[in-house]
Amino acid sequence: MGASPSGSLRLRVLSAAVGLPLLLLAVWVGGTVLFVLTSLVALAALWEFRRLAAPSGPLATLFAGPAILLLLEEAWLGTAAESLGPILAGLFLGSLAFYLLWAALRPPQGNLLAGWALSVTAVLYIGGLLSYGFRLRGLEQGFSWLLLSLLVTFASDTGAYFMGRALGRHKMAPRLSPGKTWEGALGGLVAAGAACALLVYLFALGPPPLVGAGLGIILSVAAQLGDLAESFIKRAAGAKEAGGLIPGHGGVLDRLDSLLFVFPVLYYAVAWGVV
Repeated sequence: MGASPSGSLRLRVLSAAVGLPLLLLAVWVGGTVLFVLTSLVALAALWEFRRLAAPSGPLATLFAGPAILLLLEEAWLGTAAESLGPILAGLFLGSLAFYLLWAALRPPQGNLLAGWALSVTAVLYIGGLLSYGFRLRGLEQGFSWLLLSLLVTFASDTGAYFMGRALGRHKMAPRLSPGKTWEGALGGLVAAGAACALLVYLFALGPPPLVGAGLGIILSVAAQLGDLAESFIKRAAGAKEAGGLIPGHGGVLDRLDSLLFVFPVLYYAVAWGVV
């Protein structure tokens, strides 16, 4: 028997009350704390992705894990002398060689090419997109921009959730995510636009509130596309949730999906002087 809507909402609120302060603390401290937390989240997301994309198999994870950590580490430290790059690169190349050798010597089982392609997809999807969180943190006023990306995404998700529950009638993408509606999407856009307009003012980031509102709408579009992209992965795997690690929210990928698209969009908007 499924949880009642009110029970599900209580779980969502409780999980957010515990997890959000820890996340905000890591973003504020930055450095090693943020890198370790992000790496753990990325590896948990990889485990969920491997479960959804069953053909990738455990050996593909041995390749994908070091590759994801390498992308995150390089975004975190770049070419700094203390970089862990050589160690992670060695792990990556070693696991790659082991994967290919095992695939060549073991009796054929399943589609090895599909497993390889899915593992590469996991590296780019999780490691490549998530690394832009570190690139945001490294910008001038990077703490504020990274915090803004998190809060605007949360506002978009929350606005879409409540507006969809209250007024949702018209399905947006029934084949991918039957619960999403155009009314909910509109609620996400409005909430994100209002939140971003307020935050650029409070954080003294430069753009006027009207530009901030427009930026928030763009970030909400990115967040909702990221959500739909993960819905596509789950639908292809025949799964309702990516996992159950976060009570009331599903898996790590279910909470990370929107941010994976928001991070690069905001990074380039700031780095290229659009805002």
